[in-house]
Amino acid sequence: KCLAPSHHAGDCGVWISPNNGYDWVSVSQSLLYTSMPTSFGDMFPIGGPIGGGTNVSFQNIDLSSNNIQGKPFLFCRFGVLEVAAAISTNDAGGDEVSCLSPMAYRTGEVAVNLVLRYTFGKQRTVIKSDLKFTYFDDVSISNISPKQGSAFGGTVLTIHGSGFVESTALVVSFVIESPSAADEVVTAPGVYIDENTVKVTTPPSTGIIGVQGGFASVKVSNNMVDYTPTSILYYYMDSVVIQSLEPVVLFENGGTSVTISGDGFVPTFPNVCACRFGGSVIVSGLFVSRTSVQCIAPASATGVVGVELTVNGQDFVEAGKVTYVSLPSLLSITPSMGPWVGGTQLIVDVLEDDALVSASTSSAFAGLAIGAAGYRQECLLLL
Repeated sequence: KCLAPSHHAGDCGVWISPNNGYDWVSVSQSLLYTSMPTSFGDMFPIGGPIGGGTNVSFQNIDLSSNNIQGKPFLFCRFGVLEVAAAISTNDAGGDEVSCLSPMAYRTGEVAVNLVLRYTFGKQRTVIKSDLKFTYFDDVSISNISPKQGSAFGGTVLTIHGSGFVESTALVVSFVIESPSAADEVVTAPGVYIDENTVKVTTPPSTGIIGVQGGFASVKVSNNMVDYTPTSILYYYMDSVVIQSLEPVVLFENGGTSVTISGDGFVPTFPNVCACRFGGSVIVSGLFVSRTSVQCIAPASATGVVGVELTVNGQDFVEAGKVTYVSLPSLLSITPSMGPWVGGTQLIVDVLEDDALVSASTSSAFAGLAIGAAGYRQECLLLL
């Protein structure tokens, strides 16, 4: 064995001396010196699942020597495992090496190098680098919440699953289905919560389907390359439009059914439709139709309170304002008795909050005002 000295790239003749340098015998096969890459470019991605198969590329490697591109075979070495590599030219005109990561038996980092192997003499050249490839567990998803949101995006989506990794390469893919054009693929950065939870802000779907809404298939990737083998459907809803809120005057003890009218309401299973009163008190809503939702008003202190509506359990839109008033006090009923068959005309005097007096005399109660703090209602006893 001899240690080869340094030499410029190319073929080099080899001679052997059997008598300590006095006589030299030429070897029929020459020695090939190859140019080493002047730079070992960035690797992408920097990690992948232990099942292997990740398409790993090395950018901007100087492989200008014909000796490297021609005679040797190029391999990627992950730890101690080698896989065949391919050489191509990228858009910038530089050399790019790519290979598929081999399967690993455990998670963690391994060193990555390039290996040149020759067809003769079992020779090899190892091009070392400081790059590390991280193997992680296979990623999967099991559930998302909410399952629907605005077609304009902005909904914070929570994704549950396993195998999530905290990295800048954690992304969520939305494959937005279109009946009339090619599906649109949009990715958004994921926010790592823990290995079982990721959050993401949904992108808009307006690129193809606009406010018409539609479905999108949601997948997660830890490295921007390998996505979960299964997806979960997310529904982009039409924009919710609020037209009216009735009634607008409520008693402080709550219990009144409030009807919100508009357009774009959708049913959910399980039901996540809800109303929010005063920015904090949330009560369950009842989907009536695409144009109507009902909520039972909670108890509240007197005063003006804002009302908001959500049809996906997360994104609230302003529905209007209601005024809470004190409960009325009954002053008198005239007459105080009548026949059991009914038909008696009654006069009811009620002491009322000023705000309700005004509203009641004009619409809700159609009563006859008897002063600044009360009204008189005539009704027919039906017993």
